[in-house]
Amino acid sequence: MGLNTFIIADIKDVEGVIEKLFKLSLKNEPQNLATTAHHTLMLIGAKDPKMLISVIGQRFSLSQDSLSSATQLDPREHAHALLTIQALIKKAPYAIYPHLSLLVESLVRSLDPHVPHLREACLKPATALVHDLCRR
Repeated sequence: MGLNTFIIADIKDVEGVIEKLFKLSLKNEPQNLATTAHHTLMLIGAKDPKMLISVIGQRFSLSQDSLSSATQLDPREHAHALLTIQALIKKAPYAIYPHLSLLVESLVRSLDPHVPHLREACLKPATALVHDLCRR
């Protein structure tokens, strides 16, 4: 049994760990904590990109029933989620290709015109992500 199999088998809530790491990567202080969390997210994403994209992409999955709660969403977190996916594309572009539809779905949801403050915050990161995606 390899080390990766052992670690994954010991983690009961992988989605929760990814979510916590994502929140830690948003922290300004201490900077080394955010850097370490981001690096760990990239390692997880290179090993299991579908898991990372689906957990981060859940931030954008707004059903018609939850549009009223969309005003409570933090646009900074959403923009950071797109930048995290963009970093994963740069680090492991071939790992992303099988999960391209999931990635594009999250990208399109971030630009939902029904949530203008979210769209405004995510427009530049989404454009950069599409640029990197097409370049790879």
